[in-house]
Amino acid sequence: MASPRRPGEAGWFERGLCRTVHACGGAPPRALEMAVERGRVRERGGAEHRFGGPPPAGWGPRLSSPAPGVALDAVAGAIEALVAPYRGRVRLAYSAAAFHRRTAGNTLDAPVRPSFTWALTGSLISADGGTAWPLGWSGAGDGVGWLAAGAEEELREMAGALERARPLEAGRYDAVLGPDAAAVLVHETVGHLAEAAPGAPPALGVRLASEALSVEDDPGAPGGAACYAYDDEGVRSLGPTPVLREGVVVGELHTADTARASGALPTANGRAAGAWHPPLPRISNLVCAPGDADEGEMVDRVGRGLYLRRLGEAGLSRAGVSARVVLAERIEGGARTGEFLTGGWVEEEAGVLRRVVEAGDAPRFRANAMCGRAGQLLCDVGTCSPALRVGQLRIVR
Repeated sequence: MASPRRPGEAGWFERGLCRTVHACGGAPPRALEMAVERGRVRERGGAEHRFGGPPPAGWGPRLSSPAPGVALDAVAGAIEALVAPYRGRVRLAYSAAAFHRRTAGNTLDAPVRPSFTWALTGSLISADGGTAWPLGWSGAGDGVGWLAAGAEEELREMAGALERARPLEAGRYDAVLGPDAAAVLVHETVGHLAEAAPGAPPALGVRLASEALSVEDDPGAPGGAACYAYDDEGVRSLGPTPVLREGVVVGELHTADTARASGALPTANGRAAGAWHPPLPRISNLVCAPGDADEGEMVDRVGRGLYLRRLGEAGLSRAGVSARVVLAERIEGGARTGEFLTGGWVEEEAGVLRRVVEAGDAPRFRANAMCGRAGQLLCDVGTCSPALRVGQLRIVR
């Protein structure tokens, strides 16, 4: 292989471990650990080659493999204990990936980047077997701390609420979206529209939300699922990228290629699911600035409507944004009633956040940071949002 320093030549390399555990209760969990080493080389003429194993000669030293961490048997045991009380009604799949990554020749060589992510996904089956509610948690690290400290209580509370929940009626509701549910709509309608699209005109100056929302993207945000100094093109992050200011688009998220096409600078948002995938403009941590409203006061001002606790299976299309209502709570007389509701879908225009009336004063990161844009699944796409009060949210069955 010729020297990688010739213009146009680049290489992406990674080495690490992938772990999986499948558990459904009533049977021993199935666990697998696999070592992975692979890469992709782009020659000066544009031809690309994928390979498995050490990098070709001329592309620098072989990467070290990250330490395995907690024994896989211990992880499997923790997941088995988590699902056991539900006697087959909770089905979970755990995955974790620990990699060292390097980009060479495309820019100045970036340092070796550690990447540690985890996901726990599956479903909770109702006692009568008629409904499967989606479950999902993910983020940075291996998830072992969450499994040990918070998983059991969170799953128990969710299962209890869902078993008591009644079907949600279709209609239009004044609503307060709790931080977890609000993060879903912010991710879909702000984050994905801020990811620069090759060949598309920039959306700068477009109003996506009400004046109550200001948003930035920050790969170094404290507590965020993403945490990196260099993206997967070797571009260094220089800090947060403003995306929305008082509801208006003021910035886009770029790779080197989309920045060049738009006459902009890269924003360190070139992210890839692995060395075999091309980096795309992707969210790192989307962070909404807090408002000044107390969540309880927002519920009081709704009077009669819904408090949305959990949304899932969300997507954005030309028709608008949709998200499954996993768990909601009825608001009557300006208070949450404890009457849980489930079922139906939020079906709205992409500009639904233009109807945000006010934002809460206590933003937090959503517990599930998975995103599968363009077939590249990342487990560390964070969204931090406060509760949001929205007028006339449309629910369909």
